[in-house]
Amino acid sequence: MKAFFPFFILLLFSLQVIAQEEIDLSLELFANDLDSPTDIANAGDDRLFIVEKRGRIQIVDALGEKKPEPFLDITNKVNAQASERGLLGLAFHPDYIDNGYFFVNYTNGNGHTVVERYTVLADNPDLADLASAKTIITINQPRSNHNGGDINFGPDGYLYIGMGDGGGAGDQPNNALNGNELLGKMLRIDVDIENVPYDIPLDNPFVDSTNILDEIWALGLRNPWRFSFDRQGNMWIADVGQDAWEEIDFQAADSDGGENYGWSCKEGYVDYLSNRCGPDSLYTDPVFVYANNFSEGCSVTGGYRYQGCSYPRLYDHYIFTDYCTGKFWATFKCPTDTCSNDFETKQVANLQDQQYVSFGENVDGELFVAAIGLGNIYKVIETNEVFDKPVIDSTAQGLSVPDVYTDYQWYLNGAVIQGATGPSIVPVDLGEYFVEVSNRKGCKVASLSIEVNELSSIKDLNIKGLVYFSPNPTKNDMLISWNPKLNIVDLQVYDVTGNQLWKQKIDKQLQTVIPMSDFPDGMYVLKIETSEGMITEKLLKI
Repeated sequence: MKAFFPFFILLLFSLQVIAQEEIDLSLELFANDLDSPTDIANAGDDRLFIVEKRGRIQIVDALGEKKPEPFLDITNKVNAQASERGLLGLAFHPDYIDNGYFFVNYTNGNGHTVVERYTVLADNPDLADLASAKTIITINQPRSNHNGGDINFGPDGYLYIGMGDGGGAGDQPNNALNGNELLGKMLRIDVDIENVPYDIPLDNPFVDSTNILDEIWALGLRNPWRFSFDRQGNMWIADVGQDAWEEIDFQAADSDGGENYGWSCKEGYVDYLSNRCGPDSLYTDPVFVYANNFSEGCSVTGGYRYQGCSYPRLYDHYIFTDYCTGKFWATFKCPTDTCSNDFETKQVANLQDQQYVSFGENVDGELFVAAIGLGNIYKVIETNEVFDKPVIDSTAQGLSVPDVYTDYQWYLNGAVIQGATGPSIVPVDLGEYFVEVSNRKGCKVASLSIEVNELSSIKDLNIKGLVYFSPNPTKNDMLISWNPKLNIVDLQVYDVTGNQLWKQKIDKQLQTVIPMSDFPDGMYVLKIETSEGMITEKLLKI
């Protein structure tokens, strides 16, 4: 990554948003008072773990409040003197809930990259055990910049380590294309080994090669400061450019590895040092580039493919930004063969420079971004379409929510109401009702509960002994008869979703037959409209 520019504390600022077609992206302050945050991660619960450059990891709760003690403090180990050194990356083991392992990436006193494993304290989930430190790998760094720093577990359970080319300008030693160097590469290792720090996955692409190191998964990277996996297993790499181009690289989930992203033969799509180039077929082009000109930007900060549920219009878009300008982009990978381009990228916001250095996801897939100079964490929001809790409307006809969702499921006292899968329902029992709805992306959200404590609008009339059902439940038709004291106007039968199935006006008769044999087995609601009000009764067809 480029050098972190001098930190200017801005007391007041306004985030100006440029809407691009449907997406209107902005930021909302979530947490502050952090010391040069460099990374954001979650451990499978509602906490966010914020990595601080000088060597601490802080915990922020779901409300954005920082815990009084750091989760980890290794400031005595970390060399954070140069702008691109420090505690840079954090990854929780896929089985963290069971084994308590997490991994950090930092530069040590000599400026070299160290990936280390720690264990959380058994009796305190908010504190790490300092004595549990285990060094996984140490990689020499010849200069203070281009250290990479990001680490992530892939869907295969292996640990991936993004390594920069060793610093300086132009990768003079040609580290990124040299198979005998770990610098300028994406590494893939197995850390679930008892007696050694790590092992080599047998399906790493260069295991059988004599001139490329076994740890290497992909090569030709300049400084993959931030990379991430989406929920489909695809890898997105933001590789910081030299002087002309910033780039986003993509590796599909079904890749066998071995991609060569071209640096320092290429920068972006064009030749950088053509004398280092082989045939074009050797290289994997970026899916998006933008100019390194301090107008578009100077240093790409990679993010995540949004797959949370709060903002449907952001769904499936890979969100990233630039450190210098604060411009945000969204890249969409077209899922079909009908698109003119496999990837479409649009600028979705132009926020003033806040030195955004890292993104993170919470457990629900919502996105956050860190501003290193201000010490702030922001939540990424989209204002055009928010998938929020539906509000239940209660009327004499029953309970309902807007008919704008894809799927519905109603609950009574926490239990599923069978067949209640529409936007409305007629209550047949007292208790707490709520509905869970789905949007077109398959995201689910539940409404707040509403208490139903009365099923009839007749307050004082004792109907016991005045209405008779024969039989209830029934296998066929049902005979209903009533006392002449009840001045019945009409009878109506509904299913539990509120659809009227039968209605009959009542003149002077005192009984009638409800054609239940025409109905599928299930629960139904009988509404008896009288001159004094409405009575609701439950019918059952078996």
